[in-house]
Amino acid sequence: VGLYVNLGSKEVTITRDRKIFATGPRIGITWILRAYSSHEKALKAESVSQEETLLWHRRLGHPEQEKLCLISQAVTDMPVIRRIYAPDCNTCSFTKSVRHQNREAPKNQSTQQLKRIFIDTWGPYRHFFLGENK
Repeated sequence: VGLYVNLGSKEVTITRDRKIFATGPRIGITWILRAYSSHEKALKAESVSQEETLLWHRRLGHPEQEKLCLISQAVTDMPVIRRIYAPDCNTCSFTKSVRHQNREAPKNQSTQQLKRIFIDTWGPYRHFFLGENK
């Protein structure tokens, strides 16, 4: 009693004891198999924590939630991530933030030149030179 593989023109089916064990579409010359039972998927979906979702979000390059769900369903041995677990990622929040600058003229403008000076400060720092020229 083994597995039987049926390679159709558009789909592959693997059966055991006349029950479908796995199916998958043919894309080009590659067969894609998904060998999960619905019970296994349900167990995986329930066991994913918020921390694990955030970990996968970081590992995969910070994809948006919808893409993360699709990837988790397609990748073998990756837990199935549902959309309700939106990762709270500080990196994504920081990189998607927009800096707002006040472009209005100062309300109390100076009447004389160099009475008010705006500068950015930075330091102290060491001078590094390339070569012998200092």
